[in-house]
Amino acid sequence: MRSTLLVVSVVVLLGGALTAGLLAGGSGTEPARTKDGAPAVTLSVSFDTAAGSWAILPMGDLSQPLNTFWQVFFRPTGSTGWRLVTPPGVADNGGFSASVDGDGAVTVLFEPSNQLAFSPLTSSSDNGKNWSSGIVPFGAEAGPDVLVADSAGGRSVVLEHGGAQVLTGTGDGASWTTLFTKRTIARSAGGIACGVQSLTAVGAIGSQQLAASGCARPGVVGIFAAARSTAGLGGWQLIGPRLPASRGDVSVLRMWSAGDRIEALVDAHDQKANYAYALWKSRGASVWKISAPLPLGPNAQIVSTGSAPAGTVVIETKTSNSLSAETVGLAHATSWSVLPALPQGTQDVSYGADGKIEALCVSSSHLTAWTLSAGRWASSGSLLVPIQYGSSS
Repeated sequence: MRSTLLVVSVVVLLGGALTAGLLAGGSGTEPARTKDGAPAVTLSVSFDTAAGSWAILPMGDLSQPLNTFWQVFFRPTGSTGWRLVTPPGVADNGGFSASVDGDGAVTVLFEPSNQLAFSPLTSSSDNGKNWSSGIVPFGAEAGPDVLVADSAGGRSVVLEHGGAQVLTGTGDGASWTTLFTKRTIARSAGGIACGVQSLTAVGAIGSQQLAASGCARPGVVGIFAAARSTAGLGGWQLIGPRLPASRGDVSVLRMWSAGDRIEALVDAHDQKANYAYALWKSRGASVWKISAPLPLGPNAQIVSTGSAPAGTVVIETKTSNSLSAETVGLAHATSWSVLPALPQGTQDVSYGADGKIEALCVSSSHLTAWTLSAGRWASSGSLLVPIQYGSSS
């Protein structure tokens, strides 16, 4: 079974195309809003596989896009240390999107940046020890959930930059075909009921193709499932719920699948306020479980998002110079839990399958992990990442 992520993506987390500043600049430099009016989601994500925890985050000089380098880290379940497993050989100023297939292989898509107009693709079935190489011969949309990789079928599904169409192909060939378009979804009955804005995420649960968009209709969550016919993809059904209280337009920030369950992070916004919601729906179920709303301040920026296997969603936000992180889970969706004040420089919050909650902090080339224990953060290790400053100039 395929699973698009997170970690981190989320957040999915999106609401529209992000600016070049986010692509190369890392969290802390992104605009407060996307073109659809939602908070801009970053590519900083955390997620888990059966083997352990993963994190994608920016390092280097985050105030300079050309000296911001995105990194991929892995921590085996039960281990205390993080390993640097960033795929080698390609400029990574633009960041990564990631996808996990049913066998646990992780595929990473390089986002375009600087003179890189296409998206290299690489996959690992041994937790980052070795990476294959491939290519997507066009630029992908900037977001954590724009890729679905299927190792069994050897094909990937990618949302193209601009959010107008989704293509499918293999990383070892230049022949990519259009799978569906924003226009196709927008002209369906469900698309009309949503008022489709930008496509923000793609996914799959089993063999069923999923897509997400912002909605101009108040309270409607734009998550769509494709019907199949003998000719391929047929019509599209709006399966996203209507939020219990209409608070303006809704953007799907993140959407991913976890086993037989769809999970999402959405933002409801108008000119006065923003509220984040986490959503869960099991395959075959007709009803979504919707979390309590999480108010986001008018100037709040999303720093990172994450997920854990038990249906826990994590969101880290920044207001002025203050960092905070909140979590909510499928089992207790009626309220969000606020984590203790995060250590300075936190760029990602990992909620491991082994129960370990960690704040991953960046200071130039240094990564420091802080583990939450008895309500306090304790340093649990650091790592010096070899960064070649100026190599992207």
